[in-house]
Amino acid sequence: MSQQLAPINQPGSFDLMLRQADILAQSRIIPAAYRNRSADVVAAGLAGQAFGWDVMTSLRNYHVIEGTASLGAWYRTLGEAKEFIVERPELA
Repeated sequence: MSQQLAPINQPGSFDLMLRQADILAQSRIIPAAYRNRSADVVAAGLAGQAFGWDVMTSLRNYHVIEGTASLGAWYRTLGEAKEFIVERPELA
């Protein structure tokens, strides 16, 4: 068995992702908001693919607040810093 988490765009990978999510949801090393919630693990993993993230990165970077997933403050800060540098190229 491969040690990498399955990308969703390969045949049969969704079934593998579901099995991995079941295992990850039982783990104590994932954020508490995702424990025993394999469907949320899958949702975060799929959402993170837009950024090129694997499932574990998605779980660390998406925060569930009142049932809504949002990016962590560090990501928003990073985006604001990039915009500032683009607007002020002399600082780049």
